[in-house]
This record gives sequence, C-alpha cells and structure tokens, in this order.
Amino acid sequence: MSKKMKDFYGSVSLTASVGFIVRAKNKEKAENIVFDDIEGMELILKDGTTLEVSEINWDLISNSRNGNVSQPNISDFEIYEED
Repeated sequence: MSKKMKDFYGSVSLTASVGFIVRAKNKEKAENIVFDDIEGMELILKDGTTLEVSEINWDLISNSRNGNVSQPNISDFEIYEED
C-alpha cells in the first residue's frame, strides 16, 4: 500500500558562483541580460525530478566586499568578450 505524497514548504539560503555564456550585440547588453533579465532558475534533483521554486529573493553581486572576512563563492562580477 503506497502512502499519499504530501507537499512540504520551506526556504533555504544559497551562496553560489555561477558560470554563464550569454549572446548579445555588445558587452553592455550582455551585462544587462545578466543583471536585469534573469527571471528564475530550475533545480533538478538527483532522481531527475524538478524542484519547483516558488519564490526567489536575490541580488547579483557586482563587487565583493573588501576586508578581512571572506565569504565562499563570492567574487567580483567578470564578463569577457570571446575572441
């Protein structure tokens, strides 16, 4: 006899470094896409199912804080044009 699946709700904080490739007409447009046009993300679980992200409150970091306290996976924003 299988048990009925239940929904569970919660939140988690996340610090990450995300690599990306973006196609744009120039560097300024590419930066705008990264900082202004991201709507959300999808998380794939180990079993292949998708975690439904209902709300994301985030700020992308353009410059990391200077000082003697470091935070993992936080660095200055970098973007380069491919030759």
